Amino acid sequence: MYTTTLEADVEATMRDGVVLRADVYRPDVDGKFPVILERTPYNKGADRFHEKGAKLAERGFLYVIQDVRGRYGSDGEFMPGFFSSDFPNFDRNHNTGGNDYADATLAAARQTVFHDAERPSRVILPIIPR
Repeated sequence: MYTTTLEADVEATMRDGVVLRADVYRPDVDGKFPVILERTPYNKGADRFHEKGAKLAERGFLYVIQDVRGRYGSDGEFMPGFFSSDFPNFDRNHNTGGNDYADATLAAARQTVFHDAERPSRVILPIIPR
């Protein structure tokens, strides 16, 4: 188990200039750690996120909890049901690689995970006892 540290209100400036703020929980030692990023419209400073962040950091994870745009610590306008792949409109469509307005159909994104001696995969799933 590690002792932990919290960096509160770490700013990230988006391409459109909006500043999003996150709390970063990490082990209080130098080193590389797996990262878990979570974004929420429900207040990154809530007790449940603090408890989760502390437990994950104690176990060797770097946990980042960020308020989505327009909610609590983050700037910008909150737009329920509006997803990051839809914004800004001049970006390419992540599903098809085409223009959002020119494509007539969407295709589901696919991901292949290889696992063999030449290409070992690594999946980290934290299990936090209650």
